[in-house]
Amino acid sequence: PGPDSQRHVSEPTINQYADPIHRIAAVASAYAERPDSTVIIAPDRAERQELNQLIRADLQAQGQVAPDSKSFTVHIEQTLHNPRLAEQYTPGDRIQYRLGSLSLGGIAKDSVAIVVATDSKTNQLTVQTSAGDEVTYRPHLAKDMTAQSTVYREEQREIAPGDRIQINESYPKQGIRKGDLGTVTAISDTNDLDIRLDKGKSVQLNKEQAHHIEHGYAVQNLKAGAPERVLITQETLEGQGDPASLSRNAREVSLYTSDGSGSNQALKAPIALPEQQQIEAPANVVAPEPMHVEHRRSIGR
Repeated sequence: PGPDSQRHVSEPTINQYADPIHRIAAVASAYAERPDSTVIIAPDRAERQELNQLIRADLQAQGQVAPDSKSFTVHIEQTLHNPRLAEQYTPGDRIQYRLGSLSLGGIAKDSVAIVVATDSKTNQLTVQTSAGDEVTYRPHLAKDMTAQSTVYREEQREIAPGDRIQINESYPKQGIRKGDLGTVTAISDTNDLDIRLDKGKSVQLNKEQAHHIEHGYAVQNLKAGAPERVLITQETLEGQGDPASLSRNAREVSLYTSDGSGSNQALKAPIALPEQQQIEAPANVVAPEPMHVEHRRSIGR
């Protein structure tokens, strides 16, 4: 391969904004410049949802996302501060149990139940199993079962052909890994999704599998894939990763913050990017030069 085929790595940049609203607008604008090769990492849930809505509306206006959307019920994984406390749960939550309980005969291994009631005083959960039975238990006493369970909350998402999505469950038989990104190419009358994954494979998700998707413009983290361009945005960059390590996986990395903490010393812990990117990226990656972080300070922009 000649030099033109080499993957040139640019130095990471840090963009600082006095106003978080201006920061979010700047990230959305930067994404729109090259939507086909860009992924946004936004750890904050509210910011992530706002960016997904802004970018999706803009792409619909441009005709890159179809105007007619379908509403999908999606199951969004919840991070509970302390899953042993009943008050952490909300009626309607779906609990996926990896382990069952001998003392709770109604809760089987690899089953799903719906939370119907919580009692914080007695620390009791009441759930309805897939068989229709109601089971009441104290999550702090069912330690192993609670530790091995995952909690999902139902939300609605508008999806149309052209939408970028992230798949949040693994389906090995279809070659789908948790975190794979792709583009919706068609939606059937029964809400099956045809998706072209970024890694080149075309797959179909049935109605049940389609519960485990999310808009893929701004994501919480990258678990699979090697995007060319990564934009990272949040209020503070402290503890959010080393731009030099990111630049070995993405052609471009830009960080957006509002608090002015964008210094080399503030970027310590690695941000969640997949290890397999090192394997998937072309072998002739150009090693980055010693890192120099450019500070772009914009007040009131």
